[in-house]
Amino acid sequence: MLELGPTAETPWLSRVARGTKRTMNARRSVLRLVPRLVPGLRPLVEPFGPRVVSRGVAWATLVVASISLSLPGVARADETHDQTFLVGERALGMGGASTGVADEPSAVYYNPAGLVLVPADALAANLSINAFDRRVVEDGYGSPIGTRDLRATSRPGIPIFASTVKRFGRRDAYGRRPHAFAFSTVTPTQVRLRWDVTARDDATGVSETLLVEHERRVTFFGPSIGLRLRDDLAIGLSAFLVTTRLRHSEDSTIVTDLRFDPELGVFRNDTLSVRDTLAKLTTRHALVRIGALWMPTAAWRVGLMFQPPGIELTDTASIRDRRSFADLLAEPPYATYSLTEARGLSAAQPIPWELRVGASWAPSDAITVAFDVSAYGRTKRARTFGSPEPDPITGAVPQPGDYVVQSWRRRANVNVSLGFEGVAAERVPLRFGVFTDRSAAPDVPEETNVFAHPQVNRYGASFSVGYRSERYDLSVGTAVLYGRGDALRTNPFGPDDPSSTYLRANATERAVYFFLSGARQAASRYAREVVRERVMPWVRGDGEPETATATESESETETESETATESESETETESETETESATETETESATETP
Repeated sequence: MLELGPTAETPWLSRVARGTKRTMNARRSVLRLVPRLVPGLRPLVEPFGPRVVSRGVAWATLVVASISLSLPGVARADETHDQTFLVGERALGMGGASTGVADEPSAVYYNPAGLVLVPADALAANLSINAFDRRVVEDGYGSPIGTRDLRATSRPGIPIFASTVKRFGRRDAYGRRPHAFAFSTVTPTQVRLRWDVTARDDATGVSETLLVEHERRVTFFGPSIGLRLRDDLAIGLSAFLVTTRLRHSEDSTIVTDLRFDPELGVFRNDTLSVRDTLAKLTTRHALVRIGALWMPTAAWRVGLMFQPPGIELTDTASIRDRRSFADLLAEPPYATYSLTEARGLSAAQPIPWELRVGASWAPSDAITVAFDVSAYGRTKRARTFGSPEPDPITGAVPQPGDYVVQSWRRRANVNVSLGFEGVAAERVPLRFGVFTDRSAAPDVPEETNVFAHPQVNRYGASFSVGYRSERYDLSVGTAVLYGRGDALRTNPFGPDDPSSTYLRANATERAVYFFLSGARQAASRYAREVVRERVMPWVRGDGEPETATATESESETETESETATESESETETESETETESATETETESATETP
């Protein structure tokens, strides 16, 4: 820690939120979208060689990215919400009611037993982009010079789902294989928020600034398997490596004292505090999802999925706290600067248990109705960034910021989903769904000195339309969410009472996001071509595909066949000519005989 001049502390430093000086571009070009998407898809097909990435995954990625380019924002979830971002083609349009349907690659997430219902080998993907996303805390920023609403806006991000499915096992009488294996990457959580506040006192002309950026991303990556035990019963298992990354930064400029300068006739902020903080963490968990699917009749399906609590494998965190202070009223005037850092801290992002139960009813191929209930367990209180040690010289303890949760817990929670699908002309599926996204955060206290998660219960609806053909299976749709609840705001007079640094306030959240998914059948057919042209020659040790040689051989065979056919035709013609000549000769002989 470095100090210039005597140490000076002010009560405002612990009261007002800070932010970061770094800002990010709010728009992404296609060249940025594609590299962001391809890494999530690349591990699924990399064993087949670079041609798969360039011709298969990259093609699907470009289609998805180009359609969604004009939609800024991101579908989000956080530590206390579990159903903001929906996964899969049918589940997206049906409000997440997929545990009892589970006949697409997204079954790896909702119910891995449903993989046995995927009709063929498949490579599927989807993404979501927000068109509108706002979080508002009324009078969230409080200061003696004024109060302002805290309005958080989301920034671009691409929560994606990608999965490749391979059927295996002995074929049945209908030529279908009973079991399926899949490898997937899922991003069910991605938060990218930004607060930018300027509070100005019109009477004095003095202003304060606050800039906060918060990013949190959770990624699931791993294999899944579905096994058909009987015609009416299947089980499945997904094993994921879950990686959670969080980055939070704050930057603020605080006026701590004002005086009127009679010579200039203006107010002067002769004492000023500036602080910026940066906190980061990464955790990794082992997570399994166990599923079962019962199909008592052709119309009914009942599914169940259970996820035990995640097992933490690794965790690490770091904090940087930088402060500066200037006082021009002191004799003599002075300024201080301090930098305190802590690395190698412990981190906590616990994953609770989850239980999903769902049922679907399809009286015909054109109508499906589904309903899901999901329950989530509670977690014990944990420290997000561990316990940093005091600086050995000054005794100062680095803090991650005033607008980040440092200690939190989850309570038990329940969500429901209801979805409907109708297929027009056997090719155009129309889907509609409603769902809840309730908060697992505890009740927000009326006043506290510890920042906590807001408690906002959200309710949403989704709609999608698709097109099915022998080559394509695409869907595009939209979802809207709205919620009201409680959050914390800074107390303008907090320094007079350290126990009430934050006060309870009203909070609202609104979001509209679009999604695109599909290309399953085209990808499936292409995967078979890759296996035939790239994998099998490599297995045989040929090194290069023999497609061209085989084609030439087939062409030569066809040419020889055509030549043989022509020869046979000529022979038949000559035979017919000889027969006609013999007939004419016999006729002439018969005429001369009398």
